[in-house]
Parts: sequence; structure tokens; C-alpha cells
Amino acid sequence: MMNSPEPRVFEWSLNGSVSDTRTQRVRLRAGALSLSVGADGSVVGGIGKHPGLKLLTHFTDVDTVLDAWYVCLQKGANSDDFLRGFVLFHQTGGSYKLTLKYYDSGWQSYDFTGLTLDASSQISVSCSQLYGYIGVSGNSPQVFWWDSDNNSITQAEMGCGDDFDMPGEEGLQKPQTDTQQSNGYLQTGTYRVAFRYVNKDRDVYSNISEALELTVPDDTTNVKYSLVRNANDNADLSRWTHVQIFRTIWSGNATSVVDAGVLYLEKEYPLVNNQWSGVEVGVLPDEVLVQSADIFDPWRDFVGKPPKSGVLLWHRGSVFMGADTDEPRMLVRWSCPHRYSPENFVPNENLYRWSAADGKLVSLVDGGEFLLIITENAIYRLMLVGPDVSVSRIHIGRSAVGRYAAHFVGRSVLMLCPLGLGMLDAIDGRLEVLTAFEGICKRWLNSPQVGKNIISGLDAKSGTSWFINKATEEALVVWNVGGTATVLEDCPAVAVCEGIDPTGEDTTQRLWMITATGKVLCVADSDEHTTVGGTMYGLPQSCPVSGTLQEGSTKTLLKCLTEANGDFTEANLKGAYVYVWLDGKDKSPTKTKITGVQDGKDLVVEELPKEPLAGSVWSLSPVVFKVRLAPVPAFEQTTSPVFIRKLITAMSVLSVSADFEKCEDCAFWNVGVCRDLSDTPSVETHIDADGEAGALAVDGKVLEPVVAQYGSRCNFVLISVSADGKITPSRKIGG
Repeated sequence: MMNSPEPRVFEWSLNGSVSDTRTQRVRLRAGALSLSVGADGSVVGGIGKHPGLKLLTHFTDVDTVLDAWYVCLQKGANSDDFLRGFVLFHQTGGSYKLTLKYYDSGWQSYDFTGLTLDASSQISVSCSQLYGYIGVSGNSPQVFWWDSDNNSITQAEMGCGDDFDMPGEEGLQKPQTDTQQSNGYLQTGTYRVAFRYVNKDRDVYSNISEALELTVPDDTTNVKYSLVRNANDNADLSRWTHVQIFRTIWSGNATSVVDAGVLYLEKEYPLVNNQWSGVEVGVLPDEVLVQSADIFDPWRDFVGKPPKSGVLLWHRGSVFMGADTDEPRMLVRWSCPHRYSPENFVPNENLYRWSAADGKLVSLVDGGEFLLIITENAIYRLMLVGPDVSVSRIHIGRSAVGRYAAHFVGRSVLMLCPLGLGMLDAIDGRLEVLTAFEGICKRWLNSPQVGKNIISGLDAKSGTSWFINKATEEALVVWNVGGTATVLEDCPAVAVCEGIDPTGEDTTQRLWMITATGKVLCVADSDEHTTVGGTMYGLPQSCPVSGTLQEGSTKTLLKCLTEANGDFTEANLKGAYVYVWLDGKDKSPTKTKITGVQDGKDLVVEELPKEPLAGSVWSLSPVVFKVRLAPVPAFEQTTSPVFIRKLITAMSVLSVSADFEKCEDCAFWNVGVCRDLSDTPSVETHIDADGEAGALAVDGKVLEPVVAQYGSRCNFVLISVSADGKITPSRKIGG
């Protein structure tokens, strides 16, 4: 027999921020959430508010940032200092540019030159200890480093260059002999002499020249010869630091044809003002060459240019790149693994091809001991084992949906794949799909161009993995310890990259989020809600974040302040969202994007749906907090039978550690009830932060309470929600 429809109090005790978007909402059990926005997953015993994002710096000299990469270089081989910052791909002044922003006793800037860029350019940036490497589709890759002599950034074309990649081409012609000199070690007979160039700083080599047959006249002993460049050799030698001279030993000392053909490195001469100076052959005896000199190995020491690919990654001493512009897209190349020469790509060597069925190369992901080759339909694991490279296909049929949709967490890869959010074990290839996040992932996956819109990365300090949808400005934040998660709205990042604070203030790896306007943001600490955090746009602490509108506000102009504020500027606010309660506090606010600021007190915004009234509350760039609870239960059951009428007449909210001092105008909760599985509340009201309850009236088969808070720079932990209501055996709704 059913209970009589007497008044009841329903209470939801909250103990975490994980939302279950896979289970049908009507079947959720008490304590579960079908929606979690703006929550702090590290809080236990309630639902805390996420601390938001704080500002590292703002590059105001760029118009629109399109992509970004983190850079960390040692400032010279003998230096204890590091150069850290970001390479920005941006459109400024109508042109596409690639700029390095680095911190060196203040923020400095370097614009890369010699690159053809457009909106479709695929770009990669990766760093070793001393050098940074840039791959741009259709361009010769570039290398850059800190020049200690000039105290500046220096840039060069990566590799040996067009003039030095094949023997016998211009710039590698035969050297000529000068007058014979005494005090040498050449004997009567024929020697073969060759040379190659080397950049000792970057470990870059040219290919070896054609060999000169040098004949020592009869009855001549112990001589040497000066060598000069061929008169027709006009190649620019500015990329090289030394020239190496190779020669064979005297035929009388050779025991076989093979021995007679070996080229030994006799001596290395520094270039002086990019020219040969004092170069000689015959300065060492054959015995020394045979016992201790390096030899030219035609297989090991052959040299080639790197491909013109936009996919590039430095990994454990070698540079890995995608296919050249005239090659099939199903391959990866890498520089010499058996010697440290990261810019040397030997033609037809050191490459891996895969089946066309696995699709084109999407990205290369560095996982410490592993490198993952992510294609459209498969994932390969690459390992360096001494001088050898081992490649294994560890997963087939599913892969990351986009270039930036995967990142390492420990030895595993967290990625957005066609099944949703997945954790891939890089050892055995097992894929575990995290079904709790299925709802938002499916929505993202069903959207157009999802692969171009998803960016991701790990923030080690907060222990969170971030997946950001640039199109919807949503972030799915997963706490690596505990597995809790939340969604953040209004996330402004167009690019993310991982690294420690370039200013040296913090040595923990952070996830840097770069906005289109050039702001660099990171996750605020858990105690920074009301100081540098508490907003989604890294606003200055002295910038007002809430208030009431003045007379004269329109759909596109919000008169927010009565007096100008020095931080209420276009540089700080353009691109952020402002929330306005157009219909009073009892209705959810409407958000609009800020496009400008006038007189340090008025906001120019995208058009609102209606004219705002004077006195309407506004909130600037809040960390939107919103949770939707499990349905009102029936009787003592943990889930709610559908064909039972429920009625809610009031709601109460209990929170602790509340601090609304910085947003007094927004010190209230917006509460409501979603009726019969609607996505938005059918009935709403508000409860003051120190209030007891809010009255409302709604009935339905399925009633889901919603609690929201839109204040900036505030903090609280939501402990429980209660509702006054009734349960009736009637199936009539709305009567």
C-alpha cells in the first residue's frame, strides 16, 4: 500500500564531484550527479568550487594566437641557466608569424624568419638540451639556440643544406694541391684525399667530397701538401665551424685493396671567417691513423636532409619527423640513432612504413622511454634500444581523434578516442574506456571537425588531465588521483603546452593555456580562489568582478562601474564572458562575450537578447558552478519509480567554508528543478548565501534539483541539498 501524500523532506548528501553521464538519469541513485560543472575534484566530503585560472603573462603585441608550444633550452653548454618560454603561431597585422617569447630577466621576443606560413600550416616545436627544432609543413625545418657570444637567439636551417647533401655537387668539388712541403708523412705513391664540413656545436656534418687522387712524385719521402678550395666552389660556409681532411694510407702499408681504400680522418681545421686557413694533408703518419683515427664509413656516415614535415619530435637524442612533401603519408623518419647527429636524416634509411589501412600520421607523443606514433586508425610504440629502433603496433582500429587529443600520464596515455575518454597502457596496448564521461565525450565526438578542436595536456601540480574543446569552450578536467572529474565552462584556451614556470617561480610541471588574445594562464592553486584565481580569464586582483548595472545600459553596452578602474581595460577583459541577470535573481543569468571596454568602466559586448535593466546584477568571468542531482526518490527506494507524482515546494542549500567577500552582489545560489528529464530547470528561484530556503513549486514524474553559483573570486564547499515536497499515488501531472 502506498504512503499517504504527506509533506516530506528529501536530502541529498554530497561527497564528490564525479558525474555519471552514462547511466540513464532517471536511474541514478542518491548521491550521484548527472551534471558537474565547475567543481574541484580534490575536495572530499562535499563538492568544492574549482579555483579557476590565474595569469602568468599577457603578450599584448600579438593579434590572434593560433597555436603554441613550450620551449626549454640550456643557455650554453657550460651554463647553469635556462631559457624557457613559448613559441607562438599567430596572425598579427594581417600576416602569419612564428615568434619565440622567452623569459630572460623579463619577457623577450624573437621572430623566426625564412618560413612560408598560412592558416593551414602544420607546425611542431621540440627541444633537446641546447637546441630547439621547428618543423613546418612545406618548409625546410629550422633549428634555434642561445648564442652565448652574442647573448641572443640564433636561427638556422636544420641539417646540412642543399649544397652539402650529395657528394660531387657544388660546394663539394675536388680540393687542389699547392706546393710540396717537407716535414710531412706522405711517401712516393698515390693517395686519395677528401674533405667534409662539420658544425662542432650542433653535431651537423656535410657529406664527404669526391676524392682527389694525390700523386707524390718518385723518390719523395716525408712530405705534406697545403690544400685550398676549388676556385669554382662558391658555396656559403657560414653554417660550418670546421673542415675535416680524410686520406688513405700509403699503398705500401696497405695489406689489401680494402685497406687501401679506407679514408682516415687525419685532422680537423677550424674555418676562419668562413674560409679555409692553413689546411694541410700528410701531417700524421700512417701508424697513427690506423691505430687511433676515425674512418669514414660509407653507410654510417652518409648524410641527408630532414624532410619538410610539420610533424616533429626530439626524443632521446634523435629527431623524429613525418613524411616529406613528395612522400606517402604513412611513414616516420628519424635521424641517426647510432651517433649523436640529430639533424642528419640518411636517405632511405631510418624510417618505418605502415599499411595504408592504418591511415595517415596524426602525431608523435613523447612518453619518456617510449614514443607513440599515432595514426588515424592505429597506435604504434617506438623504443630506442641502444643504436636500434624497435617499432610495434600496440593498438588497431581505434586511435586519438586529433593531433592534440592524447597525452602521457605516467606510462599510460589518456586520450579522446572514438569510444570516448580512454586510458591506453603503453606497455601492452590495453585500452580502458572511462565510461563515466561518456555523455560529454559523445557530444564532442558528434560535432564537426572534432579532431581540430580538441587539445589536451597534464598539469602535474594539480594532478589533473585537461581535455579542452576549443569550439564549445568547455574543458573536461580529470583528477589523476581518485578519478573524479568536472566540466569547466568558458575555458578560453586555443592552445595548451606543458612545462615549468618560465620565470622560475615554480619548478613543477604546469599546463599552460594560451588564449587567442595572448594571455598565458594556468590552474590556480586550491587556496587562490579569492586572490589571483577565482575567474576563468586570469583577471587582476584589483579588477572589479561583480556589481549592478547603471542607467543607460543597452544590449551591446553595459554600464558596470560608476568610476573608472585602472584594471577594467580592454587588454584585461576582451574575450572574457560577463553574466547578466536580465530577469532578476530568480532566473539563471545570460552570458555574453566582451568585445571592448570604454572609459575604464563600461563593457562593449556581443548583443544580448533583451535590454538589461538598471540594477541588474553582473558577474565577470566566473568559474560557473552547477550540479544536477539524482531524481527525487519515491518512498524509501534508492531510485525513483517513473509513474509516481512528486512535488517540490522549496529548496535549501548547505555549504561550508564560504567566502563571498569579493563578489557580494553575487552572494546567492540559483536553484531550480529539471522536470521530466529536461536539460534546463523548469522552475527556478534564488537563495541568499546566508539564507535558509527558496520557495518554488514544481511537480512531475522525474524531478532533478539543480544548484548553481555564478560568483567570481568566491569559495565554498557544497555539503548537502534538501527539498520540501510530497509524493502522491496520482499519475496526473500538473494538476
